Amino acid sequence: MKLSGALSFVLLALSALEQVVAASIPSDRFSIRRRASAGKRDNDNDSDPQSSLKLDPSQVQTGLEQDGNSAVPPDPNQVASLTSSNNFINFCLTQTGVPLTNGTQIKGGSCNPTIMGRVLSTANLPSAKFQYPANLDTIPANVNFTVQIAINNLETGFFTNATSNFFAAPAQVNDQGTLIGHSHVVIEKMDSLTSTTVPDPLVFAFFKGLNDPAVNGILSTVVTGGLPAGVYRASTINTAANHQPPLASIAQHGSLDDQVYFTVSDDAGNQN
Repeated sequence: MKLSGALSFVLLALSALEQVVAASIPSDRFSIRRRASAGKRDNDNDSDPQSSLKLDPSQVQTGLEQDGNSAVPPDPNQVASLTSSNNFINFCLTQTGVPLTNGTQIKGGSCNPTIMGRVLSTANLPSAKFQYPANLDTIPANVNFTVQIAINNLETGFFTNATSNFFAAPAQVNDQGTLIGHSHVVIEKMDSLTSTTVPDPLVFAFFKGLNDPAVNGILSTVVTGGLPAGVYRASTINTAANHQPPLASIAQHGSLDDQVYFTVSDDAGNQN
């Protein structure tokens, strides 16, 4: 009887222990599930929308769901736009065999999922005008000269690493709504002032990023050694900090860049 009583006591103790363990396990598992749910929420839009991998519903542009051909009457030459109900966030998945831009300059072409960013108001559209050389100027050959460009509505002096951050972030503006970025100058040799030959954009005589801030509204750079005799076209390339072109808020507007044609002559006096 003593053995039987002891055994009963042990069995009762084990039963009580099982109840305690059984009672604690669901609570612990619920706690784990709750932590997992919290972790999931941390990845969703109710935490930091700038690190979330989901599109915040407030950012969905419903206008992208229509192709533009529902207008009455549509332009007979108008083509239907691509449409999307999620801001084209996975568009690059449709570009088979094309790498993501991923901040790099890929000569074979790429697909860039990075959004365009700020679209500039009509009051903040950038513009530029060559001060030197001026259109139809004649300047001496093989002599240093300083390109000077007057620039409006561009907060200059801002450029990112073009090797690792090319087109890698949206266009940004300052507190006045002016594009934050920089400019460039490219000079191409032409056949003549009246040439109608379309130039090759990969062939140029001079290229320079104008990465310093403008001084009194003027960007400048020295063309060391000048240029050989010939006819040339100089162009500005205004961009955002990550090197993408400015985006205007209206379709009809003047050029946001400038071009001039000039002659470089062995017989010209030093006009710089």
